[in-house]
Amino acid sequence: MFKFSVILLLHCIALTCAAYGQEQALPKNDANSVGVITYGQPVRTIWEFGLQISAVDQAAGAIATVPVPMDWPEQTVRVLSDEKTKTVGRFRHANPTKETTQLEFRVNRLAAEEPTIAYQRFEIQRRPTLKPDNPHALKIATPVTGRAKRFLKPSPYIESTDPRIKAIAKTLKSKHGEGPAWDWVESIYRYVRENVEYEFDEQIHSCLEALDSGKGDCEELSSLFIAICRASKIPARAVWIPGHTYPEFYLVDEAGNGHWIPCQAAGVYEFGEMNETRPVLQKGDRFRLPGQRKHVRYLKPTLQAKDPGGGISIQWISREINDAGVELKHSPDANSESHSTPTPSQAPTSNSSTEPKP
Repeated sequence: MFKFSVILLLHCIALTCAAYGQEQALPKNDANSVGVITYGQPVRTIWEFGLQISAVDQAAGAIATVPVPMDWPEQTVRVLSDEKTKTVGRFRHANPTKETTQLEFRVNRLAAEEPTIAYQRFEIQRRPTLKPDNPHALKIATPVTGRAKRFLKPSPYIESTDPRIKAIAKTLKSKHGEGPAWDWVESIYRYVRENVEYEFDEQIHSCLEALDSGKGDCEELSSLFIAICRASKIPARAVWIPGHTYPEFYLVDEAGNGHWIPCQAAGVYEFGEMNETRPVLQKGDRFRLPGQRKHVRYLKPTLQAKDPGGGISIQWISREINDAGVELKHSPDANSESHSTPTPSQAPTSNSSTEPKP
């Protein structure tokens, strides 16, 4: 269970998030063609996602959202059950962007010192992504079209238009010459791993800070890889799973069909393949909350209360369980990090270059 506290006094956190559209269909650029990107046998896991909500005294009219997994080419999701206390209303899945799904629900009444529980239990069938049989046949998309074009823009902590990032991209391109696109992207991957030493931090730092310090974890390593790819006109994006982030890059086959290809920026050397079993919660890194001008990196749990009373605290439920309902503990490593989530007092200001991790 990932824990964080939100004290609601005279304000609320935005309920829903808008970014790229409202359709719930799989993004067009994510429908990998059969025979190019292939997958291994699925691994079945069970996960629970939701909130535990506690009020200092009686509160009313709360609306909450929680990120939950959705279907992707490598992942199939099925809801097994709804678990909630009596004051929680109907569960609803919203798709505020094409890269996320959120569980939405209302809580009519919150009693003091009586926690309200609301979560869904999911069966996840996730397949490992296998390295393409002929990766050197893949090419850079010229021009980049459709939704993939959005992943050429800068994002929070991914300063792909900064002169230093552009200079690195130009240098790597000149060393690569006219060779296969796959080798070019892998040279970016190697550069990031060779120039940023892994070191975990509770805060997200920009890729430029990682260059300056020579240190970072999965967030900064992924951000730097994505930034250099985008500066090289190669679409790339972040993938968020419980406790970890890794990047994907976008190439096209000889027929012009696009493919998103993963790699592990931190931890084991996995380029063009992925053996993760944890569910994907979000793909993308540039979202906008209603009423805010600035983009955010993650769509985190939100809570809006009409009458928050003396304050409300929430704990984010995000846990893997076995068939008997017993929570499974994960040993921390470079591919599994313990991330915290911000309270309003910790949330970054407009001048901040860091942010607590989800």
